[in-house]
Amino acid sequence: MLPYYLDKFSNLHCNKMKGEVAPHKAIMLLSVMDLIASGVITSNKIEFTETLEERFKSNWKRYVKTDSVFKPNAGTPFWHLSYEPFWRLVPFCGGEETLAQLKKSNPYSSGTIRKNIRYAEIGSELFELMKDENYRNKLKDILVKSFFK
Repeated sequence: MLPYYLDKFSNLHCNKMKGEVAPHKAIMLLSVMDLIASGVITSNKIEFTETLEERFKSNWKRYVKTDSVFKPNAGTPFWHLSYEPFWRLVPFCGGEETLAQLKKSNPYSSGTIRKNIRYAEIGSELFELMKDENYRNKLKDILVKSFFK
């Protein structure tokens, strides 16, 4: 189980701009694991809260160089992680129709996500790995090594 997620975390599908790989997904996953470790996130349902956004911004300052071409918008990875096999968006109502409509607009703004997305759900096995300090550290290490050399 751990090798599968180490592979997925080291090979996230990320945008590239001016030779830089977008760090957003890695920062979001690091932030989620931080909040799991501190007891703020207690289930595999990840809500897009102000606390998550604040942790995202804090980790952005910690890991991303100041002259990066990318900007720290937490909504971007929260949405785009849904293209990874372990992250699924669950809308408040309307299901897939809501998600399809959002894809046609700007689904990355914090307000749009809070209004339309109930939570992102990760697999229970990934959540269990993230809860365990040893496994969590291995997952964090692979993200840092893969995206912040």
